[in-house]
Amino acid sequence: MEDSPPLDGRQCPYINDCPMFRRIMTDALRKVFIDLFCKGDFELCERKKLRDAGEPVPDDLLPHGGRLSRPI
Repeated sequence: MEDSPPLDGRQCPYINDCPMFRRIMTDALRKVFIDLFCKGDFELCERKKLRDAGEPVPDDLLPHGGRLSRPI
């Protein structure tokens, strides 16, 4: 998968160890989440909000707040 650079040069500080990526099996979908959240408006990521607040982050929580019932 080819990574696209962040539009503003910033990216989520948790991008390299986010367990969500273990549950997303397709490169195309992984790239969508990375572009929209990890290298986009990552302050809107529900995973990041919980982690920053010191709360547990469920592995199946998606950046937009939806949940995965199985790997995709």
